[in-house]
Amino acid sequence: MEVKETNAELLRTLVSEGEKPIILDFYAQWCGPCKVYAPILEQFASKMKDQCIILKADIDKEHELANQFKIKSVPTTILFSHGKPVIRMTGVMNDRQLREILSENTHM
Repeated sequence: MEVKETNAELLRTLVSEGEKPIILDFYAQWCGPCKVYAPILEQFASKMKDQCIILKADIDKEHELANQFKIKSVPTTILFSHGKPVIRMTGVMNDRQLREILSENTHM
């Protein structure tokens, strides 16, 4: 599994299906911490296989999505469970933190 780029339409579709938790990372190409976070998310995605969907959205390309979620800094990660955003985190997280957030907020 890999981290997939998303847009407002794809996110709406996946969230409305609500089958799996979704981790959405808002990032920017020019963001240093985002560059540190990207491989962490990629590695997490490969470990989690079919347990969740991991998406990313470039705030410079996906203005509508960034505005919808009032993104003020990057990286910002939002966890969706059962079709709703349940937690929002700013900054770089490690594998353990991502697992805990997923476990505590999705009953996995």
